[in-house]
Amino acid sequence: MIQEELEHFAAGQLDELTPEAAMVLGDKELILASMNTSHDIHLGKIDGLEDKIVTNERKNFHSMMEKDRKDSVKRDRSRITEIGAIISRNKHEIEELLREMEP
Repeated sequence: MIQEELEHFAAGQLDELTPEAAMVLGDKELILASMNTSHDIHLGKIDGLEDKIVTNERKNFHSMMEKDRKDSVKRDRSRITEIGAIISRNKHEIEELLREMEP
C-alpha cells in the first residue's frame, strides 16, 4: 500500500498534499526504512508475547504434572493400605475358621 502511494507521488498523481507531506514522501528510502523498522518492532513484540505464553504454558504443564504425580502417589499408598487391611482381615478369618474346625 505504501509502495503504491509512493508511486502515485512520484508520478505526480497526488494533488492535495501539504508541503510537509510532499517532503516526507519525497524521501522514499526513509519511508521504507521507517516501515521496516516499525514492522521489526511489531514482530519483536509478537515474539515477546509468544515467549511469555510458551513459558506460562510450560510452567502450568509442569505444575499439573507434579500435582498429578503427587495425587497418584497418595492414591497408590491408599490402595496399598487397603490391600494390607484386606489381607490382614482375611488372614484372621482363616485362622478363626481353622480354630473352629479343630476338635
